[in-house]
Amino acid sequence: MSRKESMYKSMKMRFEKLPLSEVDSESDFFRIGYGPPSEKLEDSIMKIGIVNPVWVRSIRKSGARFQPALGYSRIQVANLHNITPLPCLVIDEEIPDQDIFLANIYDNLAIRELNLVEKATALKKSLSILGRNRTIDEIMPLLRVAPTEETLEKTIRILELDGVMLAAIVQGAIPPSNAFALFNFGKHEQKTVFDIIRTLKLGVNLQKEFMENLFECSRRVGISVDQLMERENLGAIPENRERTEQERANMMRKKLRQLRYPRLSEMERSFQECLRSVELAPEVKIMAPPFFETQDFHLNVKFREPGDLLERLDKIEAAFQSPQVQNWFKHHALQGKTKYD
Repeated sequence: MSRKESMYKSMKMRFEKLPLSEVDSESDFFRIGYGPPSEKLEDSIMKIGIVNPVWVRSIRKSGARFQPALGYSRIQVANLHNITPLPCLVIDEEIPDQDIFLANIYDNLAIRELNLVEKATALKKSLSILGRNRTIDEIMPLLRVAPTEETLEKTIRILELDGVMLAAIVQGAIPPSNAFALFNFGKHEQKTVFDIIRTLKLGVNLQKEFMENLFECSRRVGISVDQLMERENLGAIPENRERTEQERANMMRKKLRQLRYPRLSEMERSFQECLRSVELAPEVKIMAPPFFETQDFHLNVKFREPGDLLERLDKIEAAFQSPQVQNWFKHHALQGKTKYD
């Protein structure tokens, strides 16, 4: 018989319907779930009631007589809608905390994957209930977390973020990799960074780029993110309600790239000046390679008939024979692959 099987067989329980007031809904000793109950669960309970009984055990506390052990979301819904009596399985007081905690983890994993905040919560509680060795050897693989000391400390640290940030992680607005990147910043800086991500509704990749550029720019000049925002007037960008979120995000991205890569910014500026000097038709677009890291430029020409195309090609040829264009490519584009720091 496996240890898990013996754990369940050893649990002595009795079924009771308890008044809601006798269950200590504020106790979260075994709880690993985070946030409000799902709408799906609430809808189910309101339609057919609580199908799976809540697990509780007796406690010595004035007022409430029972401590929740498993089924915290169901208790939340019951309190929200005053559903009483509450169907419960009362666990024998002699059952160890370790067995109840494991039952809670297995119960959650049976129906869903835990989010990052819940995994951090489970690991933190596991340290105090099961100890470090069992947490690393048993619980971390169970939660699909790399079983190392470094990963354990890194994951638990997520709980240091404030509640608004944790909610964003749970909702998927900030993926785990970007959530960990917030710790590159100080506590107050984290709030500034998060507020911009939330205001501009940056996607996953833009979040990563934004945090990297903001961190590098502030550390390069030895000032905080807030000081950099003030010095470069970056704070005005998210607050510019005359622009769409996409436009503001692009403005922020462009400004930070200019600050982080001044040589690249100068290259882009001079390239655009070169194009303006030869006055190409609006139907002709010349695109430089990203970051000027290759020598491959792209030409896009709109036309309706062969005559239009030939006429525009003649003008393009004349433009590229001009001293301005010839000199630009001689001094910039033809110097080979360029690295910017």
